[in-house]
Amino acid sequence: MADNQFESYEADSEASKSVVHKGRDGISILEVYSVTYRGSYPMEAKDQIGSISMKTNNIDYDLYYERTVDTSKPPITYGDQLPMWNVGPICSFTDLELTFDGFSDNYEDSKVFSHSPKDGDLLAELSMKSLDGYMRKFSVLFGCFSNATVANIKVMVLPRSTSSDATTNVYGVVVASNSKFVHNPSCRSYLFSRNPASTIQVGYNDVIPLSKSRVGVPLDSKLNVDISLFCDGPHKGTAEFIPYINGKYSKKNIGDQIQVEVTWNCKEDSDSTDEDSDDFTDEDSSSADEFDSASEY
Repeated sequence: MADNQFESYEADSEASKSVVHKGRDGISILEVYSVTYRGSYPMEAKDQIGSISMKTNNIDYDLYYERTVDTSKPPITYGDQLPMWNVGPICSFTDLELTFDGFSDNYEDSKVFSHSPKDGDLLAELSMKSLDGYMRKFSVLFGCFSNATVANIKVMVLPRSTSSDATTNVYGVVVASNSKFVHNPSCRSYLFSRNPASTIQVGYNDVIPLSKSRVGVPLDSKLNVDISLFCDGPHKGTAEFIPYINGKYSKKNIGDQIQVEVTWNCKEDSDSTDEDSDDFTDEDSSSADEFDSASEY
């Protein structure tokens, strides 16, 4: 692929067989899924300083930003995902600019290009030649939705009747995706990820703190929240939700101890979560489908 060029893929049309909303009731939304290193040569700690940023609607967003050299970090090799800053769904986006900037003298300059994304998953590639002759390549994976809404997600720990403790230790993975991108498993958002060495204490009837809680969902798809958590025992399952425009919220249980709640809001200022909405729909009060995807505890 040529430098500064986008490669587009059509979204899976199979997901549109069960259309929930017809017409353009939603808003345009841009999701950022990952930043991946595609260079042939490993990036040592001294090469990892720099930034990858994007600009749309005249607002700048840092996707990756590292200013200091940390010699304890392992090299970044081909296929590794860079630690990405949390960027929520961007509503009503316009032209998109991506910039790679090296802080050190290893890089000649920064690269900027513009594009107006269309529906589908979008893979943008950035290439930069360093002064020592090595080519540093990165890919940024987006989801572009022209008719979508925003899901505000909460995951709660329910009490167990056999326990008198006030809190419990939680670790595992929570991942959100939509049925429109089932053909590309990379198009998903990690909302929570902790291993047994980094457990977090959560009170019963309390919400698990997520690193990301808002995701964009096309109106002609479904939201899937995959749960693989350990909390007084393993809990695995997939909670599926039909998207709505505004003001509705739904909840589903994973087993007897994990509850997933979603509030919908497709206002352009969708930082608001509409938590006070009284419009509740219990789509399925039974336990969600089993989540068989492999996860590391």
